[in-house]
Amino acid sequence: MWTDREKYLTTVAEIREYLDEVDCLHDCLLGYVDFTKTRSSIGIELDMHNMSNEGTTVWDFTFDAVSEIEICMDTFARPYIDDIIVKDDSIMFQLTNGRISLKPTGMKLGIPKSC
Repeated sequence: MWTDREKYLTTVAEIREYLDEVDCLHDCLLGYVDFTKTRSSIGIELDMHNMSNEGTTVWDFTFDAVSEIEICMDTFARPYIDDIIVKDDSIMFQLTNGRISLKPTGMKLGIPKSC
């Protein structure tokens, strides 16, 4: 699933400000999680309330050189985002049944055109 991008935010300040404007993407779905040694990404989808979530809007976080990661989830269903907390050196996705926390050297947030 992909959405054309309006822009990319690349600083912690820009990302924090945007997340404040959109209520930290509260009640959106965790779309995908992809972790490698050099680059990691997390997608977040607007819930379209259908089985395939077809036609949804997608935000994408990209993280460079993650030095620490913690994933704690207790669910078989796709979790919803409760909150996203961005600090100077880390980011935490608080989910309905868990969390994903990581420390990257850099991060980027892709903003979909439809927002």
